[in-house]
This record gives sequence, structure tokens and C-alpha cells, in this order.
Amino acid sequence: MKSISEFLFGGCKNLPKWQQIALTMLRVVIGWHFLYEGIAKWMMPDWSSFEYISSSNWIFRGFFQWIAENPALLQFTDGFIMISTMAIGFLLILGFMERLACVWGLFLLLMFWIAKPPLTGLDFATMAEGNYLIIDKNTIEFFALIALCALPSGCYYGLNVFFAPKKKNSALVSKPETSKNESDFYPCGTPKPKPATTTEDKPKEIVSYLQQPESFPCGGRREMPDDLKEPGTPGMSRRKALKGLATLPVLGAMGIAVNEQRKWESYEEKVLVDANTGASGRALNMGSLKDLKAPVGMAQIKGHNFSRLILGGNLLSGWAHSRDLIYVSQLVKAYHHKDKIFSTLLMAEKCGVNTLLTNPILCSIIDEYWRRNIGHIQFISDCAGLNYDAQGKPYPMDVQEYLDKVKRAIDTGAVACYIQGETADYYMNANKPDVLHKVMDLVRSNGLIVGIGAHRIETVKACVNHGLETDFWMKTLHHHNYWSAQHGGEWHDNIYCFNPDETIAYMKTRPEPLIAFKVMAAGAIRPEDGFRYALENGADFICAGMYDFQMVEDVNIFNEIYNSGIKRERPWRA
Repeated sequence: MKSISEFLFGGCKNLPKWQQIALTMLRVVIGWHFLYEGIAKWMMPDWSSFEYISSSNWIFRGFFQWIAENPALLQFTDGFIMISTMAIGFLLILGFMERLACVWGLFLLLMFWIAKPPLTGLDFATMAEGNYLIIDKNTIEFFALIALCALPSGCYYGLNVFFAPKKKNSALVSKPETSKNESDFYPCGTPKPKPATTTEDKPKEIVSYLQQPESFPCGGRREMPDDLKEPGTPGMSRRKALKGLATLPVLGAMGIAVNEQRKWESYEEKVLVDANTGASGRALNMGSLKDLKAPVGMAQIKGHNFSRLILGGNLLSGWAHSRDLIYVSQLVKAYHHKDKIFSTLLMAEKCGVNTLLTNPILCSIIDEYWRRNIGHIQFISDCAGLNYDAQGKPYPMDVQEYLDKVKRAIDTGAVACYIQGETADYYMNANKPDVLHKVMDLVRSNGLIVGIGAHRIETVKACVNHGLETDFWMKTLHHHNYWSAQHGGEWHDNIYCFNPDETIAYMKTRPEPLIAFKVMAAGAIRPEDGFRYALENGADFICAGMYDFQMVEDVNIFNEIYNSGIKRERPWRA
């Protein structure tokens, strides 16, 4: 019991007053930070650690993601973090059982660091206030808590003053003689008073302290030790109370600050959007994953699993259909920096989307995504074989250059390749199927699944007539019931499936799987409308460009439509 009491309340060191004050200030500011984090989480109605731990990517990623995927464990973890941060903050500010608070805080910060360490290649998606290779704010605070654990300051200024184990005062204890020549005088020549030897002598000793100041070293008056004072003595109680309650006003200041913060009108300020310490950090916009009802289902092409909803890669590579909004492509490029691409891919995988459809431009990004073990999404590479002049008019790429481009996608690890739609339209319209034959032969010779894309149904028919055998079709499929299709006049980046009725009728006759793309007409049609139209009219898969913040909603919409017993005339081909 004595050792426990010493651990919780003791540890007082004979330090100069300025060091006592410095340690107390350090303890209070760390306590403020922990308490703020706890209050912020408590006041945020939908706060969860899910976003933080689900993106864990280090040695215990399986453990943290297991917690994230288990609702009961996640709820317990959220409550533990919330209560812990508030409790640690209270104890540190008040200087009460601060060693316990320090050990508790060390454990919490260590878990935060292990879940998302600031190591090169692992922090791609975490917004952080500071990351200095392996050092971040959590690390600095961790070692500060170690210092406070070794030099607790609650016995100077804090509630520990009232509970600190009492020590025997040297003024009441006789020291054994260590030398015959030991002096009975203080260095300044004043005789040392004889210590009390019995309980009855104690009051006399107290009187001698009070009435004979000249008997103390150098003629000065000495502060009477607390353990010599009678309980209830006014001077002692006041001094002890002031020290013990010295940091209590800090809690009042916290309450005032919180109240002032909540007076602001914006939602973020009302709920005290917290800083990025520990499990508070915003990563990957993954908070919305709590709303995911179910992951996307799978289907097979040539015995290989593909998610029914495929992530389109145009947005990630900086290409966007902008119609009259000339700034859209620049905005997309600015948004999709490398880390945002990684976070979008990981978000897709969390939603069950296991396939990305992109072009060789992103091959190096995908390769890095795999090498850093962020995720394992597979990709289908489009194989574009056109160049464009200053006016945007296409002309054919050199055949060897085209084949080298395809080979790059194969070497990176594409699971499938397909002739890009505009490229197939161009070559088949020019009656040059031999170039497409060479590309498809190269893909097949490397053991990959091969497909053909098209914007025009005439291209699909021409490919069939020229004997181009494909494992799947990539075909635009959307209706024209949107404003820019009906009011745009001539084509102006506003229509991508030029004859939807003929497309639907012809694709009924084809036995190969159909991946429909541009089903939302590049953002002109809502997903609940575009997805239903494509699935009801023969699509086996849908390829859709999605931002990370749209992913959960789009997956939920897709699943709701797919599982609603949709009526379609074309049999499922995958």
C-alpha cells in the first residue's frame, strides 16, 4: 500500500521553485491538450476513430482494421479514447495521481503512433500538424509525459499536495554520530538546537522555532516544516490549500474557452473540430464508411473476379469532361495529387470496388501504391493509340509506339487491357482493323484478358464483322434525357452514347460481358438514374468515375438497384 501511495501521490523532489513551476506548466498544457481532444470528440455527434484506425498501414494493420470492421469493438474503442483523453486531461491539470495519468497517456499515444506512424511511405493520407520523419507531435508529447512521470509536479502545485505521503522531518530525528569531530554548530557559528526526543518535547520544540529565530542558521528565520505544525493552524491550511488548488482555475478557463468557441455559427466551430493528434486525425475521408451498407458484389470474366462497380480512372489522371466549364480539368488535376489518388483507391477497396479502369499514365502511381502496401486494387488498362494536333484532331500513333505503350501496362501488372473507345472508333472508321489485331495479340500472348471499347455502336458491329474476338466489351450507355443533350445543338462534349436504343438492341445479341461506361453522361445524370438505366438495359458491370467523398453513396445506390430485382431482357453475361 505504501508503494502504491508513493507512486500515485508521492515523488516530491527538492527542486528549486522555478523548476517546480516549469514542470507544473508543462503538466498543465499537456493536460489542456488531452482534455480538449476528449471534449471535442464528445461534442462531435458522429465522431469515431474508424477513419483513423481503418487506414492503419503498419505492422499491426490487421489488428486495427479488425477493430474497425467489428462494430462492438469499434464502439468500445471510441468510448475508451474519448473517456481516456478527458480523464487524462483532468488528472494532469489538477495534479492528481499524475503518474497514473502519465502512464495512461503514454499507452494511448503509443497506440496512436503504432496505428499511424510518421514513417516515409505510410502517412500518405493523414493530415498532420507536424511530421519530421519518425518524429511527430505524438512522439514529442510521449517523451514529455515520460519526463513528468519521472518528475511529478502535483506534489508542488496540485491536488497531490493533500495526499502526498508524509516524510519524517529531520528536525525531529536524531542523527547518529558519524565522527567524533562532528561540529555542534552551524557553519555561521550558531549552536544547533537539540532535537526533541519524546512526544512531550515536541510542543517545546515548536516554541523554540517560533521564539528563537536567532538560533537558526545565519540568524535567519526558518519556515516551520508542515509536519511540525498542528492540524488546523490557519497559516498552514491556507498555504497548503493554495498550492493544492493552484491549477483548478485552468479548468474554469477551459470551460470559458469551450463556451466561447461554441458561440460561432459555423458547424465546424460549434462542434470544436479538433486538431490532428492521435485518432482525431482526418484521413481518407473514411468517416463515411460507417454509412456503407454492404460492399459491391463480384462477377467473373474469364474466371477472374471483378467488382460489379468499377472505378473509372479519368478523374484520377486529370481528365474531365467539362462542357462549358473550362476550369474543371485544372480543378480535377489540383485535387488529385498523388496522396489523394492513393486515398481514393484505398477508399474504393474499402467499399468492395476491387478494380480500377485507367490508362498507362497512372502505371507508376499504381505500382507505388502496391509497393508501399497501401492496397491491392487491380486495374484494367485502356490502350489508346492516337495523338492529337493543336486543334484537337486525332491522328494515328506510330504502331510500335502504340505497342510499347501497351507493353508498359502489361509489365506494370494490368489484369486486363482493352482498345480505348475513341481509338477503336478511329481505326474501324478508317477500316484499319489490323492495328487492333496486333494490340490484341500482344495482350493475349501475355496471358491477359482483352477487350474492345467504343463510343459508337457502329464500331462494335465493325469489330464483329472483321472477326475481332474479344473477352468483353466497353461501351458507352446512357439515355438522352438531360439538359445538355437536348439543348446542346451539335456535339459539344455532351453526348457519349450516340444511339442508346440501337446499342441496347445490338448488345442483346452479344454473348460477351458488357462493361458500360459514361452511364452518368460525365455528371449530367444522377447515379440512381444512370445506374438503373445501364443495369436494366444489359450492362453486366458499370464503370463510373467517383471522387473519394462520393464512393460510399454511389456504392449504396448501386447495391440498392442491383438487389432490387431489376428487370432486364439481356441475360447476365458475367
